[in-house]
Amino acid sequence: MSEMDSTADCRIRVRAAALSDIPFIQDIARRTWADTYRGIVPEDAQAAVLDRAYSGESLTVSIGSGQAFLVAEVDSGDPRTGSSLAGYVDVDYDGRQANLHRLYVLPEYQRLGLGRRMLREAVAQVLDRLPPNTVLPLVAHVERDNPKARSFYRKVGFVENEEEIVIIGGISLPV
Repeated sequence: MSEMDSTADCRIRVRAAALSDIPFIQDIARRTWADTYRGIVPEDAQAAVLDRAYSGESLTVSIGSGQAFLVAEVDSGDPRTGSSLAGYVDVDYDGRQANLHRLYVLPEYQRLGLGRRMLREAVAQVLDRLPPNTVLPLVAHVERDNPKARSFYRKVGFVENEEEIVIIGGISLPV
């Protein structure tokens, strides 16, 4: 999980999230949610979800639960700037299916293959814990009014099969 790849003049490492990454994951969440859900989820509803789902306590549980919670670390190669986190993914197995809970990449690092790579590595990590040759569905809920995310998920092999209403920050949204 510590393999380094080069993409767009920077080195990328996908690794397990650590508790020390929590402030950076929270920052990525705030930045990506503002960009992703602008015009879809009102800002106050975004803030409510971010406060709850991205609290230090909530992220500590997710990172420590044994699910595949990975981060993408980008190193520009410049020792003055060092490395920084550019995205994260959170996938678990509930006994019958894999569930993609979170997959976000900072806007400036989107379209570089980070999301695809993190998703692939998270799914591989989940499958590594199961008997060989296990086949299971991977489920993600994506807002109907989020065409960029829907396009990404179709490109990585997801199929839209049903729509339901979920409550996000007190707002009903079709996913």
